Amino acid sequence: MNLTRSFILYSLLFLVLPLVLKVFGFISISYSALFSFVFLLVGLGLTYINFGTDKNLWLFFGTQLFFLGIFISIPEKFLLQNLEAYYFPAIILSVSFGLLIVYLNNRNKKVLIGVLVGLLLSIIFSYSNSGFRFDNFIGTFAEMLDEYWVVLLLSGLALSIYLFDKRKAKP
Repeated sequence: MNLTRSFILYSLLFLVLPLVLKVFGFISISYSALFSFVFLLVGLGLTYINFGTDKNLWLFFGTQLFFLGIFISIPEKFLLQNLEAYYFPAIILSVSFGLLIVYLNNRNKKVLIGVLVGLLLSIIFSYSNSGFRFDNFIGTFAEMLDEYWVVLLLSGLALSIYLFDKRKAKP
């Protein structure tokens, strides 16, 4: 079974199994948390499958799904006073990180400029529109790391394995 078919099978299993367990009352999980984890898994899988290929659009799409999973879980995990003020900076930040992954894949300087402009704009908008304070950001980031450390660890491990295999394959 190739990697793409395995990925699709595991993604469907990851979605169906918790739904069945929720319906029969074995677990208590909200639908937004379930879809958040599914988007994280699918986004991570698409990014892993397409990293190192010329499929930059799929790579970008995978990172956007990954960040969509994160953004879906934020309102459930944190009490935000003005949630609407975070939408625009979150979209810009998500696009910027998607472009960063594309840049890491093909090293295009124009993409890097887009990354830097997007990151700067997201910082400016979030600071000016939402009453953003750096100490709150650090606290919130620490809470997110506490929740998603496994996903980040697996992402780093997958990227390390990929880079190791890529170096090993070079003559």
